[in-house]
Amino acid sequence: MKNIFLLFMLILFTTGSLFSQDKKEIVDANFCVSVNGKVFKHENGEIVLLEKIIKLNNGTMVYPNGGYRLKNEDKFYLKEGECIGFSGKVYENQEKLNVVLYKKFHRRNQ
Repeated sequence: MKNIFLLFMLILFTTGSLFSQDKKEIVDANFCVSVNGKVFKHENGEIVLLEKIIKLNNGTMVYPNGGYRLKNEDKFYLKEGECIGFSGKVYENQEKLNVVLYKKFHRRNQ
């Protein structure tokens, strides 16, 4: 039940006008998140199960098993609830990512 709630919150917080903004300005509007041992990719308003390796903007590779490899070949794993933005920055949870996106969005519109 908790995982369903987390997925619902993920969908709720990641849709809307914030993500229709310029992707160059707000690159982490697209991200991957670990939920219940699976990795989901949020890109351009769509959330899908990650089924193949993807390469992020900074060269980091994200694997369907939750692993990610930096350009310098260091390998790590996403913990439950952690997000990795397409910039390559890792966020502790969805809420912290949303705070950063919210700030970037408001800075852009001032």
